[in-house]
Amino acid sequence: MAAHFRNCQIEVGGCLCDSKRYWLIFGITVLTLALEILGGIISGSLALLADAGHLLGDLAAILAALAISYLIFRRSSLERGARKVGALIHGLLLLLAAAFIIVETIHRTRASELEIATPLMIGSAALGGLGNYFQHKILLTSAENLTRQGLRLHI
Repeated sequence: MAAHFRNCQIEVGGCLCDSKRYWLIFGITVLTLALEILGGIISGSLALLADAGHLLGDLAAILAALAISYLIFRRSSLERGARKVGALIHGLLLLLAAAFIIVETIHRTRASELEIATPLMIGSAALGGLGNYFQHKILLTSAENLTRQGLRLHI
């Protein structure tokens, strides 16, 4: 079920309501990324830093969704191909995030033991989870399409 923002002016290629949602999700991701990098560095948590790496991939995926949204708005005839390319980009970004986590894990297992500030790590992770919750709630109001599905799975 796609909901439009107030004062939505639907034009020939559709509207930009999904783009507005993607910008909201982008903002939440930037805030969560900053929190997790800071929390990960201060607490010494690889889990937070790994999730921050994943959030960088999320930002790239959101930018791809924004590009697709604007492209479709301008030329609706390109919708199917643009959405397929976007889904491929989402998949590649997930693979890059997984590779980063594997490399960092190998590096940390070879390093000396690291103490983690558990309360700070848990607090940062909980706020990150809250950010993900709001991102998914925003995406639920978006139109059902391959871009939204790929972005939802990515996030």
